[in-house]
Amino acid sequence: MTTINQTAKLVTSERKASIDQLMQGLSDERKQIVEDFISEEAKLRGVLAELRLTLNASNELIVSTDSLVKGLNLEPPNAQAAAPPGKPFDVLEYQATLREASHTIGQVHDLVKTLDHMGLKSMLPQLIVAFETVEKRGQEWVVFAFFLGLVLILVFLVGSVIAMLAYRYFAVRIFGSGSKPVVS
Repeated sequence: MTTINQTAKLVTSERKASIDQLMQGLSDERKQIVEDFISEEAKLRGVLAELRLTLNASNELIVSTDSLVKGLNLEPPNAQAAAPPGKPFDVLEYQATLREASHTIGQVHDLVKTLDHMGLKSMLPQLIVAFETVEKRGQEWVVFAFFLGLVLILVFLVGSVIAMLAYRYFAVRIFGSGSKPVVS
């Protein structure tokens, strides 16, 4: 019983340490994002000023287009009747979507618990190295296939030229110079 209690305490302390580490990482990331946002504020102000000018020009374009359409009388006769009425909002569909999302979140939570029980946390560096090795070898195979394709294309082109020259040589040797007139 003592071993179980010690194991439970150890798991609890590890979980707390993991949560604390995660929360610290999230806090650091949040601070970095805020600092990045503050440093980019001047650029955003310039972009917003340009966006405001663009929106003003777009508004003027829409107004002039509307007046042109009205002036040329290009509106359909039954503009309101042309569009079918939209589907009304259904609360039941919204509830079903929320149920599905809740079910998915539960499944993801169970998956995380399973992965935590499997001890993949200690294997994570080895998995990353394995994935990087696979990625590197994949890139090497792609480069190899590319150069092999180039070599095959060159062999085909050189072979085509050689075949054409051989054909001409043998055609001249077999059928003569080819300057004899054809008699019908």
